[in-house]
Amino acid sequence: MVLRRPEKEAGGSHHPLARFMGSSSSALFELVIFQPLDTCCKRIITHQGRLLTAEGLSLTAKYGKIRSVVFREKLHSGPIDKLRSLYAGLKFGAYYKICQRTAAYGLQPFVFDYIHAYHHEGFVSLIGSKRARALEFATAAAVMGTAEVIFIPLDTLKILSQTNPASLRSRSFLQLVRQEGFRLYRGASWTVLRNFPGSFALFGGSALVKEKVFHLDQYKDATLLQELLASCTGAVWSLTLSSPADVIKARVQRACLSPSHEGIQTKGREILREMLKKEGPWALFKGLNTKFMVVCPKLVLSFTVYNQVMSWLDAVLEARGQ
Repeated sequence: MVLRRPEKEAGGSHHPLARFMGSSSSALFELVIFQPLDTCCKRIITHQGRLLTAEGLSLTAKYGKIRSVVFREKLHSGPIDKLRSLYAGLKFGAYYKICQRTAAYGLQPFVFDYIHAYHHEGFVSLIGSKRARALEFATAAAVMGTAEVIFIPLDTLKILSQTNPASLRSRSFLQLVRQEGFRLYRGASWTVLRNFPGSFALFGGSALVKEKVFHLDQYKDATLLQELLASCTGAVWSLTLSSPADVIKARVQRACLSPSHEGIQTKGREILREMLKKEGPWALFKGLNTKFMVVCPKLVLSFTVYNQVMSWLDAVLEARGQ
């Protein structure tokens, strides 16, 4: 039996409520399952020092060092306490993921529709009719990736909860927004530098694989396996391309609430210069192996939940005549 995506193609066919609930559900499922690995990645990324590339250490010593970076004060606690410590920032992560995923799955099809309706001829004249559709998908994704910068305070608070909880001092979200204001937007430029090329590579790479590898004229004709393989390929390109900006962004966000008198570097250029000096160029790709490890399972989960919930709600709303 050949598994296929739902017959309705993204870009206006699905009910807006079905899109919203599908994207929100996939975000929550993904967060609950993969938040511990995200916390591990963020703590490795923001650690200032060599880990796997440290000289003079055995593999056992390097592994022990990574464990101390990941588990911190819970290093010698039981497995349950260790696991709970990796769910730091879950609340802020849920807010951020729902907003991010709703924008990506819910609004991106409308952006693509607009680009295709009003700028298709321009893309055709630029790169030809065969490649125009893939570039339109990539451009719509890049636009939405850039627009996600409005949610950066939630991402900042999630990263602070994971890597620098002392800076929050048990304050509520409203207290933090009121007291810190635009300091929560530090790292916005690095977020754009990460999201624009990353989103372009993710969706553009996926569209390119469907056209050049699977020879699909219509993306909706892709089987589930083809869809997932194309998405995984695009995700690998995206993660690799965006990794340097992501590392710097995370370090800027981690230090964004640190008092200036503590001498902690909070500017991206200063962090980049110091990181290259002390940790070497490979520091720009810290945590990438962890991201590669979970990218396919995350895509399978989010894609499956999104489509199942959206298709079910579409059927319910259609039956009710809405």
